[in-house]
Amino acid sequence: MDAPPIQYARTEDGVNVAYWTLGRGPAVVFLNGPHFSHSQLLWEIPEATTFLERLGQGRQLVGFDWRGTGLSDREPIDFSPEAMQRDLAAVVQQLALEQYSLLAQDQSSYVAIPFAASRPDEVLGMVYPAPSDLYSAPEPAGWGAGVEP
Repeated sequence: MDAPPIQYARTEDGVNVAYWTLGRGPAVVFLNGPHFSHSQLLWEIPEATTFLERLGQGRQLVGFDWRGTGLSDREPIDFSPEAMQRDLAAVVQQLALEQYSLLAQDQSSYVAIPFAASRPDEVLGMVYPAPSDLYSAPEPAGWGAGVEP
């Protein structure tokens, strides 16, 4: 499968964040590791492609590049957890997602946890798989309310 088309959302502090969507249904926002995300290169990893295609079945899967990485603005900018929460908020707002679950990978949990806590009416659940399990798990497990594998 080819990489989904890249679109952009602009944060409150003026950063352009690259994002993609795949599928239709309940939304799951995939938070790649914040220091090495790249929305096009991710789709060149066979295990990642298989996992993301399967995860996108029956749901809307959303992924993005954090500020300073991948196809998002790369200038020296604020990398604080609060600034990175603005990246996630910009994508969610651009897509007009009213409710969604978060799939946090690697260190993205330090952004996802306070973000979810600040938006309890929007975030239905959060999954934080062990890094070794993310692409090798036979089925996505541990989903929050409203998102079943």
